[in-house]
Amino acid sequence: RIITDKYNGSTNKQDISLINVTDKANIVNETDYVSCINGIMVTNGILNGFAANKYAVLPNVFTPNNSSWEIVIKTHYIANSNTQWLISPNSSAPFGNILFGINNSGRLYILLGTNNSAWNIANTTGSAVLTNNTDYYFKLEFTGSYYNLYYSLDSTNWTKDLETASSSSIYQGQGLALGLEVYNKGSNSYWKGSIDLTESYIKINGSVWWIGSTIIYIL
Repeated sequence: RIITDKYNGSTNKQDISLINVTDKANIVNETDYVSCINGIMVTNGILNGFAANKYAVLPNVFTPNNSSWEIVIKTHYIANSNTQWLISPNSSAPFGNILFGINNSGRLYILLGTNNSAWNIANTTGSAVLTNNTDYYFKLEFTGSYYNLYYSLDSTNWTKDLETASSSSIYQGQGLALGLEVYNKGSNSYWKGSIDLTESYIKINGSVWWIGSTIIYIL
């Protein structure tokens, strides 16, 4: 019996959460839709081993223009005394489209811009304090009128932690990186936990634009 993850599109797809740990050892094919930089590793769809110069990048420039969109990333969060970045512009410029992470107090931190000269849409910190050594889903969405940032423990029940009223589109000239701020790579502000690519995706206008990984298992 072949089981694929829930974003694969297979006619016999099932939610990957239904597969137990021992079943996940029987992987026959894995496709990861990121480029791993400087030796960062993906194992069974889990991206880990981030460091000052180790991160991953998405394959295409993110250009949603004025469309609505959502980004969902599943992570394992490990607290640290430094701000740690989860999503960054894949650019050497100090500003850009999206810079998102957790600050040194354990709060969500989001910066958004319309160009590569300023964070002129949002530069905001959330109120919730995350729990160390915990799996979290994070969702950033643009509705056309608002930018909203949520967190969840199960991808079903979401808590909105940040809201910014704006109809301005993010900067269209950059790709996205995972696990550190590309502009500031070499510092200690990289992601200390892991990213589950099998539960991470981007949608534009409700249609899947990127998925992190597809995995086929035989039970």
